[in-house]
Amino acid sequence: MADIEQLSRAFMAADKAGDTEAATLLAQAIRDLSTSQAPQDKSPAPTQAEAPDTSILGALGQGVDQSGAMVGKGIQSAGEFAGVDAIEAYGAEMAQRNEAQLAASNYQRPEGADGIIKNLKEGEFANAGNSLLYGAAEATPQVAGGVVASVGAGLAATSAPILGTAAAIGGTIYGTINALGQVRDEKEQQELDPTATGADLATAVASGLVELLPIKGGGATLKVMREAGQEGVQEGLIIGNSMVQGGEYVPQEVFERVGDAAITGGAIAKGVNIGISTVNKAGEVVLRPKEDLDPETTQAASDVSTLLQRVADENGYNLKDIDASSKKGAKQALESARGSLLKEVDTQVIALREKGQIKALSPEDKAFFKQAIRESNGKVGTTVTKENFDFMKDRFGQTEEGQRLLNAFRRTNVITEVQADGLKGGVSQFTDAFNPLPKIGSSYNPAGMIAGNINTGAALATGGASLAAQIPLVVGGRAIDAVTGRRSKVNRFIKKNRKGDGLADPTAPAARDLKQEAKDRRAAEDALRKQQSAEKRAQEAEATAATNIRLYNNGLPPIRGKDGGTPAPRGVVFNSVEENNGAQNLTAAEFDSKIQQALELAKDRFSSSPETLASIEAYEAHLRTGSMRTKGKPLNEVAALVSSIWPEVASSSAQTPATPAQPRLPIERQLGKNSNQAYLATLRDKMDNDTSVLAGDRATLGDAFDSMALNLSKNPVASLKAIINRAEANLMKPNLSKKYLQPYLDRVDEQQKTKEANSE
Repeated sequence: MADIEQLSRAFMAADKAGDTEAATLLAQAIRDLSTSQAPQDKSPAPTQAEAPDTSILGALGQGVDQSGAMVGKGIQSAGEFAGVDAIEAYGAEMAQRNEAQLAASNYQRPEGADGIIKNLKEGEFANAGNSLLYGAAEATPQVAGGVVASVGAGLAATSAPILGTAAAIGGTIYGTINALGQVRDEKEQQELDPTATGADLATAVASGLVELLPIKGGGATLKVMREAGQEGVQEGLIIGNSMVQGGEYVPQEVFERVGDAAITGGAIAKGVNIGISTVNKAGEVVLRPKEDLDPETTQAASDVSTLLQRVADENGYNLKDIDASSKKGAKQALESARGSLLKEVDTQVIALREKGQIKALSPEDKAFFKQAIRESNGKVGTTVTKENFDFMKDRFGQTEEGQRLLNAFRRTNVITEVQADGLKGGVSQFTDAFNPLPKIGSSYNPAGMIAGNINTGAALATGGASLAAQIPLVVGGRAIDAVTGRRSKVNRFIKKNRKGDGLADPTAPAARDLKQEAKDRRAAEDALRKQQSAEKRAQEAEATAATNIRLYNNGLPPIRGKDGGTPAPRGVVFNSVEENNGAQNLTAAEFDSKIQQALELAKDRFSSSPETLASIEAYEAHLRTGSMRTKGKPLNEVAALVSSIWPEVASSSAQTPATPAQPRLPIERQLGKNSNQAYLATLRDKMDNDTSVLAGDRATLGDAFDSMALNLSKNPVASLKAIINRAEANLMKPNLSKKYLQPYLDRVDEQQKTKEANSE
């Protein structure tokens, strides 16, 4: 008699040849045989002496064969529902082949590992761990399709819509076919008619679509609770469909099966999540293991763990307290640590801004800068992207402030990932889903709210009978986490990273202070302009003085400013005489001679007035040097004296030599004196422009300059020292004399030494 494998080969040959009648008869024969015979085991049966295979590899092989059988049965049911005999026969053959391999295997779970919920209820935590381990290995091939769909849905909504959509659709189709096979298998186990119905198909489709349920915080980073909830819901759908069609179950069995499915699915998803989702130095989610990342990520994690522990110690936060509404738990520690890191970001941004570094950026670069800062402030959803991180590194990575900012970015990226991963870890993150007590707190968790409502409703509907399964499950899960220390993800994060090396301190120099540099540049430019202006005025004064000397020595009229220009001091006296006494029919030499006569008379009449004598001396010095620095009061006084005495000297018939009263110096020596006066004028200009000189000191220095401009007698060095000593005694800041008076004394002293050396 032909077996299913032979009939299947004949069926495929007939179908390929286009013999519809023969293919139909063969498909019916395969269907009849598959429902009337148990799977034939073609491999030798294990001997009694052969030990059972309790390895993880055996569990994984079991899962592969089981997955193949479920897919085969799903294809068989799909063929039945669609009325396509070829599909139905192919699925039946696939299911029979995989079931034969299952029957031939020598695999069995270790003793005691007969159900997670059952083990937890009985207090057998070690066996619960084995049940989870082996159950995960057995279920991995079937859960894989759900993982693909979940990840694909996240990618489709974020970074890779085409690839993600393809993965989501492919994973969902696989999940639907697999669920259809599980529905058929469940009906067979309940000794119901396995023929596919519309309810079976609806259940399978619903189970497949569960993979795409949107859960807050998805994206390419797979969420463990998503897969845990999906597996539990899918198991419940299959059981519910069987119950509707006559299957009989006890509450304990339902809770154990749904609970085991949820915990196992969550554990598998967690493993996948750890394997593919981590953060690189720019905060991106990457598909590579953590050990392949740059060392800065691990170092930043160490810094964050140290910060979290310090914050907890200083504020009395309990890192094992995962209540989201607690003000002294892990959540508050995360919030406080994040605040500290954001303050560091702000500190470095302010430092760069105060130095003008940000203002110097182009508009496009400023947009990058602002975006990076916003990303670092993202609480859960955002981290500083690689593009913006690289931008900041390129612009500011060679400065101390920039390196500190980059380190702060690395730390904010890490703490963002820690916050995004949630507070609750370990087995209890799955078993808590069966807590019959409603959850009250500030955290927003739609999945948790739904789970709480369902479990509370289950307790009410069963008159409390379900509590016998629910409460041990919740308590047992937490007991396992109490032993392993995995319930608080924050606390576990600290333990895993606290012994690592933190990020290195910056080694780059401080950023250039562009604001101060601009200020210094403007000050230097202003000082240069003032210096150039003073030098120009000194040159002009020297040239004017030389002209005045030349005109006086040659008996020529002075510059009188008749054409709108500025008159020379000698010209001011000439003008004053004619304004008060009428035009004078005199040569310039005669005019100077009579002015000198008037001054001699004034000296006699005002010999008791030092101020008047000083004014006359200043004018006579002008005749010798060509310049009169103190043009104001002294010059006005001299002009008034000469004008008032003029009638007396004008009517005098005595003729005086047409030469000045003072002997004239050779032109070379006169120019030397003129140069000294110009140098003295430059010193006075610098003092006048020094805004730090107080008003009292400015007056004292001004008097000293006036005295230094006069005839210094035969010993000019001694005279200058006496003038400087008097000034220092009256100055509030005596050092000003060294700055403004001493340079002129040094100049004259050097000239006198040179003169003495030349005369020897």
